[in-house]
Amino acid sequence: MESAKFLCIAIFLNVYSNIESKNVNIVVILPEDEKRLFCLKRVLPAVNLAISNLPKVSNLTFFVKSGDTQCSISHGIKAAIDLYMQSHIDVFLGPVCDFAAGPMVRQVRFWNIPVISAGAMARDFSVRRMTSYPTLTRVGPVNFDSLFMFFLRLFQLNEWGRFMVIYDKAGHSNIVPHMCHLTIEALHYNFLDISHTYQQRLYKFVANKDINRMLKEEVSYSYAGKYIHLLDVLVVCWVTAF
Repeated sequence: MESAKFLCIAIFLNVYSNIESKNVNIVVILPEDEKRLFCLKRVLPAVNLAISNLPKVSNLTFFVKSGDTQCSISHGIKAAIDLYMQSHIDVFLGPVCDFAAGPMVRQVRFWNIPVISAGAMARDFSVRRMTSYPTLTRVGPVNFDSLFMFFLRLFQLNEWGRFMVIYDKAGHSNIVPHMCHLTIEALHYNFLDISHTYQQRLYKFVANKDINRMLKEEVSYSYAGKYIHLLDVLVVCWVTAF
């Protein structure tokens, strides 16, 4: 609740200094599916509460609309376009899911509308920040680049130069579709960017395969020895290193 209040105050200050209209139109664009961590049912009450606690300004009236992204690459941008065609929009809150945020934010840049997201964690949102996503502000506590920095410092501290990644592409899709795939993609390319001295190997986990046999065949003695470090990344995205 407090974070939503802070966001709306920031929006209020920005809008108040730039907009001439008496109406401030906020669009919360998130999935309706209540199984998602960030869904409309949870976020909308927080946004409305934050607005109700804003300082009163006589010439400004806040309106909140919502759209369902379905955490989808197509439904997210459709919802944004539908809402944009209906009325003027001053700011989008969301999307959170990466595959919904990508195409929507790339389109919104042509409308010059700010987008504030607690998600959009994929590496692409950092790499193409100024070219493809100039109106996006990410306010989540972490993203996949933060995870990379954790592993980089861990490897540097232990002087590890070789690692193997075992991951399930669809792992934790209940949070963000293909979350583990996006996680490993960020780790892989960020390590390539900083140095080619790190040797890495990627292995896509097959759900029906025997785990014990898979670990023996894939990890084996090449990635194990006297000291074995088995690190769990988001439960199903595993990293082994030495």
